[in-house]
Amino acid sequence: MDTYGWHFAANDRKLGYGDNRLIEVGATSWRLDKSLPIELCVYGLHASIKPLDALQYAPGSIVSYCRMHGQIIYGEDKMVAEGREYLSVIDADTVLLEFSRWCALQVIHLWDAPDVVKKYLETGDEVLREASWAASRGASRGASRGEVSWEVSWAASWAASREFQNIKLLELLEGVR
Repeated sequence: MDTYGWHFAANDRKLGYGDNRLIEVGATSWRLDKSLPIELCVYGLHASIKPLDALQYAPGSIVSYCRMHGQIIYGEDKMVAEGREYLSVIDADTVLLEFSRWCALQVIHLWDAPDVVKKYLETGDEVLREASWAASRGASRGASRGEVSWEVSWAASWAASREFQNIKLLELLEGVR
């Protein structure tokens, strides 16, 4: 049975950890040292079934949808295999920016966001980006002085469910794949 997953790579499209092989559509990367057993977080080719799980390990914005080969060991949020075949490879920088703005909009009702922040999050207009950052920094400084409790900040960060976020990220990635 085939197992499919998502893998994020550095922007140079190399496997990393001293392995300079390139990640390219149609290529399959196999573990180099057959004497070493595959082990989660130690050795082998990793991926995650859910793109949001893979995102937490992302060293860059290059994302591939992969078919995993050979022996596969499953963990809580990732897997490791002997081989990883790249079915699609994209630079997801724009998708990740759109996704982060969407996530922020899911919790914007929990604070009194300045208009420029709302406009940037809704439109992605780069002209508004710096002004939005400045307004957000000012608001967070106010929050750290007690104007907004830590509990509210924590609740805001988790208000949109992780599964809902995963569905949205998958939708965005599938749209450009």
